[in-house]
Amino acid sequence: MSETLITDVTCPVCACLCDDLTIRTENGRIVEARRACSMAEPWFLEQNSRHPPVAEINGQPVSVEATV
Repeated sequence: MSETLITDVTCPVCACLCDDLTIRTENGRIVEARRACSMAEPWFLEQNSRHPPVAEINGQPVSVEATV
């Protein structure tokens, strides 16, 4: 398991721009946002949690070739 701590992170969620957050990642995914407020924490934890399809037609995933 690859874990990383990133310190002095600036939060982009609201106009306050808090810059004292510490972000902990495991295997390239944010798993903890220390000192993040109740608006920022879910935003950070949501990053890289979704993997939408490359393309969709009528809401259904399709290949790139199908879209062309």
